[in-house]
Amino acid sequence: MFYRVRADIIFDVEDEARDFYHDCEIALPKGAIINPDQDNMEISQILLEECYHDESPTQPCKIIETQASNEPP
Repeated sequence: MFYRVRADIIFDVEDEARDFYHDCEIALPKGAIINPDQDNMEISQILLEECYHDESPTQPCKIIETQASNEPP
């Protein structure tokens, strides 16, 4: 059995978003791989985006940073 934590938190201040992302970077190395080297493999990952859902017209989100832990070689 695995335990999963997911967070999708929207910040309106970039520094706060980056602070939370940094907290996740610290936890990321503790992440596990589920079903390594198989088609249904899942890795732990974090993602920081710029989102434009509050603008009209809306635009797609832009990935600023992303990281994954324990990726197989």
